[in-house]
Amino acid sequence: AVELVVEELDRDAAIAVVLRGGIIGDKKGVHLPDSDLRVELPTPKDLRDIELARELDVDMLGVSFVGSADDVRHVRALAPKIPIVAKIERLAALQEIRAILEEADGIMVARGDLGVEVALERLPMVQKDLIQEALRVGVFTITATEMLESMVTSSRPTRAEVADVANAILDGTDAVMLSAETAVGAYPIEAVEVMGRVASAVEGSEQYEKLPKVTFRDSEPTFSNAIALAAVRVADALSLSKIVCFTESGNTPRQISRYRPQAEIVALTPLVSTLRRMNALAHVRPYLVGRVDGLDAMIASASYFMLERGLSVMGEEVVFVAGIPPGTSRSTNLIKLHRVGEDVRI
Repeated sequence: AVELVVEELDRDAAIAVVLRGGIIGDKKGVHLPDSDLRVELPTPKDLRDIELARELDVDMLGVSFVGSADDVRHVRALAPKIPIVAKIERLAALQEIRAILEEADGIMVARGDLGVEVALERLPMVQKDLIQEALRVGVFTITATEMLESMVTSSRPTRAEVADVANAILDGTDAVMLSAETAVGAYPIEAVEVMGRVASAVEGSEQYEKLPKVTFRDSEPTFSNAIALAAVRVADALSLSKIVCFTESGNTPRQISRYRPQAEIVALTPLVSTLRRMNALAHVRPYLVGRVDGLDAMIASASYFMLERGLSVMGEEVVFVAGIPPGTSRSTNLIKLHRVGEDVRI
């Protein structure tokens, strides 16, 4: 909003010339895009917030102003059981993005602050590059800031804002996020409805189906990753509308989501914390189900659940993905084509 050039430094002040003036308010952020900041992270306040997050069992922790993979590792050590979203809003983060992606569970393309440190004309391509790199690695992405900004005061968005939301989805983002529109805006419900309609329209379009698919990640040669790719390929080849997976940690639907199937991913879990965290993943519809013993009982129970909820019809062909033995985290090793309602035969 305001741009200054510092000409002189004092012990506790900076003397600057205003290049672009404007109105500023309390508690606003200050960027120093040409400076290598030496800040101790996490700060004492961060430590208190992380401790509270652990007590409350929050779904995710967003780490602001990440500059390196070490920033993510420090927070991970303090909250090892909470997924971490690295907010990419500094030029330093772009220069270290591959290392950051290897450490984080997800990233946020925080375009507001990032647009201060990166030339505005570069920002759209930076967004595309970040999303594609995250897809390749298998990390989920949230695209945020000013997506429907006019709806802070208006009941309808601009056409450009609608295109912006659509293009983020076509870039491959998992989630799109509203900020001021729902935090302080006059039309929060309408903003969410608009964003939902745009997302549904884009994901149901021919252009979305034609997007390039992510290839197998050679650096993750695991059973679960191979099963995820196989499930997507089978569902796409047979035009099946659902991939049903059982999960304890949420890892299986995350890997399936990465390959962006045309099918919907029905993720069944007995854990409320896993249920909540899966909502950020593209194409995933999570549901809470009771834990049952044995694979045949799991598939039979899932079939009954989907029929009862109206998620499927009798005889519908679906892909089931599971792990043997059941109930073991990160043990995905089985794929089964199944007609809902038929007796289970393994």
